[in-house]
Amino acid sequence: MKMTSRDRRAILLGGGTLAIALFAWYVVLPGIDRWQAAREQVAQHESVLSDLDRKLDRRDAIAQRLEAKYGNAVHEPTASIDAIRNAFPEEVRDLLQKSGIEYETIELQPEQRVRDTPGIALVSVRIAATTNPNAIANLLAKSAEADRVILVNSLQMTQQRGTNWSITLVLVTPAKEVA
Repeated sequence: MKMTSRDRRAILLGGGTLAIALFAWYVVLPGIDRWQAAREQVAQHESVLSDLDRKLDRRDAIAQRLEAKYGNAVHEPTASIDAIRNAFPEEVRDLLQKSGIEYETIELQPEQRVRDTPGIALVSVRIAATTNPNAIANLLAKSAEADRVILVNSLQMTQQRGTNWSITLVLVTPAKEVA
Protein backbone atom coordinates (compact mmCIF):
# COMPACT_ATOMS: atom_id res chain seq x y z
CA MET A 1 0.00 0.00 0.00
CA LYS A 2 1.27 3.32 -1.03
CA MET A 3 0.90 6.53 0.99
CA THR A 4 -0.59 9.43 -0.73
CA SER A 5 0.53 12.99 -0.20
CA ARG A 6 -2.69 13.62 1.70
CA ASP A 7 -1.88 10.74 4.07
CA ARG A 8 1.64 12.08 4.56
CA ARG A 9 0.31 15.54 5.35
CA ALA A 10 -2.17 14.07 7.85
CA ILE A 11 0.60 12.02 9.53
CA LEU A 12 2.94 15.03 9.63
CA LEU A 13 0.17 17.28 10.94
CA GLY A 14 -0.82 14.68 13.54
CA GLY A 15 2.83 14.05 14.48
CA GLY A 16 3.51 17.80 14.70
CA THR A 17 0.42 18.30 16.84
CA LEU A 18 1.50 15.39 19.04
CA ALA A 19 5.06 16.82 19.28
CA ILE A 20 3.69 20.26 20.20
CA ALA A 21 1.38 18.71 22.82
CA LEU A 22 4.22 16.66 24.30
CA PHE A 23 6.51 19.70 24.29
CA ALA A 24 3.84 21.78 26.02
CA TRP A 25 3.07 18.97 28.50
CA TYR A 26 6.67 18.17 29.47
CA VAL A 27 8.48 21.49 28.96
CA VAL A 28 6.17 24.52 28.90
CA LEU A 29 3.69 23.59 31.66
CA PRO A 30 6.40 22.52 34.16
CA GLY A 31 8.26 25.73 33.33
CA ILE A 32 5.14 27.77 34.07
CA ASP A 33 4.66 25.87 37.34
CA ARG A 34 8.28 26.56 38.34
CA TRP A 35 7.88 30.22 37.40
CA GLN A 36 4.71 30.54 39.52
CA ALA A 37 6.40 28.77 42.44
CA ALA A 38 9.37 31.12 42.10
CA ARG A 39 7.03 34.14 42.11
CA GLU A 40 5.33 32.84 45.27
CA GLN A 41 8.71 32.25 46.89
CA VAL A 42 9.82 35.78 45.96
CA ALA A 43 6.63 37.16 47.52
CA GLN A 44 7.31 35.18 50.70
CA HIS A 45 10.90 36.39 50.84
CA GLU A 46 9.76 39.98 50.28
CA SER A 47 7.34 39.58 53.18
CA VAL A 48 10.09 38.25 55.45
CA LEU A 49 12.43 41.02 54.30
CA SER A 50 9.76 43.65 54.98
CA ASP A 51 9.20 42.20 58.46
CA LEU A 52 12.94 42.25 59.18
CA ASP A 53 13.14 45.83 57.91
CA ARG A 54 10.33 46.88 60.30
CA LYS A 55 12.10 45.12 63.19
CA LEU A 56 15.39 46.82 62.31
CA ASP A 57 13.67 50.22 62.21
CA ARG A 58 12.12 49.49 65.62
CA ARG A 59 15.50 48.41 67.03
CA ASP A 60 17.11 51.60 65.71
CA ALA A 61 14.37 53.74 67.26
CA ILE A 62 14.84 51.99 70.61
CA ALA A 63 18.62 52.40 70.38
CA GLN A 64 18.21 56.12 69.69
CA ARG A 65 15.87 56.55 72.66
CA LEU A 66 18.27 54.64 74.92
CA GLU A 67 21.23 56.65 73.70
CA ALA A 68 19.35 59.91 74.24
CA LYS A 69 18.48 58.87 77.78
CA TYR A 70 21.64 57.01 78.90
CA GLY A 71 24.38 58.27 76.58
CA ASN A 72 26.88 56.34 74.48
CA ALA A 73 27.33 53.75 77.24
CA VAL A 74 24.39 51.76 75.87
CA HIS A 75 26.64 50.63 73.01
CA GLU A 76 29.23 49.07 75.33
CA PRO A 77 29.00 45.34 76.12
CA THR A 78 27.80 44.41 79.61
CA ALA A 79 30.69 43.30 81.83
CA SER A 80 30.59 40.44 84.32
CA ILE A 81 29.51 40.93 87.93
CA ASP A 82 33.07 40.42 89.20
CA ALA A 83 34.48 42.96 86.74
CA ILE A 84 31.80 45.49 87.67
CA ARG A 85 32.25 44.90 91.42
CA ASN A 86 35.98 45.61 90.99
CA ALA A 87 35.70 48.66 88.73
CA PHE A 88 32.38 50.35 89.61
CA PRO A 89 33.32 51.83 93.03
CA GLU A 90 36.42 53.48 91.55
CA GLU A 91 34.40 54.81 88.61
CA VAL A 92 31.87 56.26 91.08
CA ARG A 93 34.70 57.91 93.07
CA ASP A 94 35.97 59.53 89.85
CA LEU A 95 32.44 60.62 88.95
CA LEU A 96 31.91 62.16 92.39
CA GLN A 97 35.25 63.96 92.17
CA LYS A 98 34.45 65.36 88.70
CA SER A 99 31.06 66.51 90.00
CA GLY A 100 32.58 68.33 92.97
CA ILE A 101 31.04 66.08 95.61
CA GLU A 102 33.11 65.16 98.65
CA TYR A 103 31.84 61.80 99.83
CA GLU A 104 32.04 60.38 103.30
CA THR A 105 31.57 56.71 102.38
CA ILE A 106 31.12 54.53 99.31
CA GLU A 107 29.84 51.04 100.09
CA LEU A 108 29.48 48.27 97.54
CA GLN A 109 26.05 46.64 97.97
CA PRO A 110 25.05 43.02 97.19
CA GLU A 111 24.02 42.58 93.56
CA GLN A 112 20.33 42.21 92.79
CA ARG A 113 18.99 39.88 90.10
CA VAL A 114 16.80 41.57 87.52
CA ARG A 115 13.40 39.90 87.24
CA ASP A 116 12.33 38.88 83.74
CA THR A 117 15.88 39.39 82.43
CA PRO A 118 17.86 36.19 83.00
CA GLY A 119 21.62 36.55 83.24
CA ILE A 120 21.54 40.23 84.28
CA ALA A 121 22.07 41.65 87.77
CA LEU A 122 22.39 45.17 89.13
CA VAL A 123 25.56 46.07 91.02
CA SER A 124 25.05 49.03 93.32
CA VAL A 125 27.06 51.38 95.51
CA ARG A 126 25.67 53.38 98.41
CA ILE A 127 27.19 56.84 98.83
CA ALA A 128 26.96 59.13 101.83
CA ALA A 129 28.05 62.71 101.24
CA THR A 130 27.48 66.32 102.18
CA THR A 131 27.20 68.69 99.25
CA ASN A 132 25.12 71.40 97.59
CA PRO A 133 22.22 70.76 95.16
CA ASN A 134 24.17 72.08 92.17
CA ALA A 135 26.80 69.37 92.63
CA ILE A 136 24.05 66.73 92.65
CA ALA A 137 22.69 68.08 89.36
CA ASN A 138 26.25 68.03 88.00
CA LEU A 139 26.62 64.38 89.14
CA LEU A 140 23.45 63.37 87.31
CA ALA A 141 24.61 65.11 84.12
CA LYS A 142 28.07 63.51 84.30
CA SER A 143 26.60 60.04 84.91
CA ALA A 144 24.98 60.23 81.45
CA GLU A 145 28.46 60.75 79.97
CA ALA A 146 30.02 57.76 81.77
CA ASP A 147 31.53 54.75 80.01
CA ARG A 148 28.78 52.51 81.36
CA VAL A 149 25.08 52.91 82.09
CA ILE A 150 24.69 54.36 85.59
CA LEU A 151 21.23 54.69 87.08
CA VAL A 152 20.08 56.39 90.27
CA ASN A 153 18.28 53.78 92.37
CA SER A 154 17.53 56.09 95.30
CA LEU A 155 18.38 59.57 96.54
CA GLN A 156 17.66 60.90 100.01
CA MET A 157 18.46 64.49 100.83
CA THR A 158 18.38 66.31 104.18
CA GLN A 159 19.16 70.00 104.41
CA GLN A 160 22.03 70.91 106.74
CA ARG A 161 23.00 74.34 107.96
CA GLY A 162 23.64 76.79 105.17
CA THR A 163 23.52 75.63 101.56
CA ASN A 164 24.78 72.10 102.11
CA TRP A 165 22.69 68.98 102.06
CA SER A 166 23.39 65.56 103.51
CA ILE A 167 22.70 62.95 100.82
CA THR A 168 22.46 59.20 100.66
CA LEU A 169 22.62 58.05 97.08
CA VAL A 170 22.49 54.56 95.58
CA LEU A 171 23.84 54.22 92.03
CA VAL A 172 23.41 50.99 90.05
CA THR A 173 24.79 49.56 86.83
CA PRO A 174 23.86 46.36 84.99
CA ALA A 175 26.20 43.38 85.01
CA LYS A 176 26.23 40.01 83.30
CA GLU A 177 26.02 36.88 85.42
CA VAL A 178 28.67 34.38 84.39
CA ALA A 179 27.61 30.74 84.73
